[in-house]
Amino acid sequence: MNPTTTLLNKVDELECRNEILKTGYAVRHNLVSTEDIAAVRDHWLEAFSTSTERRPMIWGPYYGEQNRVIQARAKGHVLFRSFDFLWNAPLDPLTRNLGIQLSRLRNRIAQHDERRGEYISEDNYGLYITTSLYPKNLGWMEEHRDKVSPGERHWHFILPITFKGEDYDAGGLFITDRNEKRIDIDSALRCGSVVFFDGARPHGVDKIRSSINGVGRLQMFTIPVFFELPHRQDRILEQISAKRFIKSRLRQFLRGHAG
Repeated sequence: MNPTTTLLNKVDELECRNEILKTGYAVRHNLVSTEDIAAVRDHWLEAFSTSTERRPMIWGPYYGEQNRVIQARAKGHVLFRSFDFLWNAPLDPLTRNLGIQLSRLRNRIAQHDERRGEYISEDNYGLYITTSLYPKNLGWMEEHRDKVSPGERHWHFILPITFKGEDYDAGGLFITDRNEKRIDIDSALRCGSVVFFDGARPHGVDKIRSSINGVGRLQMFTIPVFFELPHRQDRILEQISAKRFIKSRLRQFLRGHAG
């Protein structure tokens, strides 16, 4: 049975675009049904509770990479994250459906083709869907700006799945707006809200503080990216034994000198 997702309110795309151009971000409420939020929440809290694969964060995914659910801890971040690549079966059909719908809306707001990123372009541009859990009293991400080509509208959406004041007490997503004011975004969000923002603005996640009953901060969004080619990806090479690598190179040499 296919998942059903509901975008409840029609977004005034011009108004939203102008707001992002003016301030760097725009919040819109009641875009996703409470039923869908609850279903996605149940799925990912269960999935992350059983995730034991601790790996470095994947910043440069390659074309053909398998889906993953990982724990990532480094100098600049602590979180659980899923990687749902569109060429694989979805980790969760409802999450993927929501991610694609909201990606198309984000693209229209940014004046891109609405399906941009769903199909790999000749320059390897595409997107993947990620859900992140910032666990209580541990999760955070340092302030950063996304690398953006000149003139590119590298805009994001974020769909919160847990909520400040209910699932955690303090911390969460912040953005420095175009007036250089630091904005506590999570305080403006509620169930069904979506924030659209310019990824070139400084943003990050302050450490999540939560009472004993809190579950932490859970969110979903799609990440536009230029996928690396597999033969240039060090993470693949690290998984190939020296014997297999030498045999592969030898076969290429023999084919090139056959006849």
